[in-house]
Amino acid sequence: MPPLMPENEDAELVYLMVQDQYIMAPMGGPVAINQVAIHDAIRLYDVADPVDCFERVVATCRTEISKINDKAGK
Repeated sequence: MPPLMPENEDAELVYLMVQDQYIMAPMGGPVAINQVAIHDAIRLYDVADPVDCFERVVATCRTEISKINDKAGK
């Protein structure tokens, strides 16, 4: 795995804190991430660029949800 780029450090920190906050579909897998948890983590860690961090975390979560759903054949 390549080293983490400095501009992704805040997003990684926040993602690691919220990665278990998926919103699950009944009888299915994850459909979204709890965005309130993302905002709370951004505030908690006093992220310098909260909008950029939020967008990176949401994009990462969407990618992970797609991977999970593809693996499950959805």
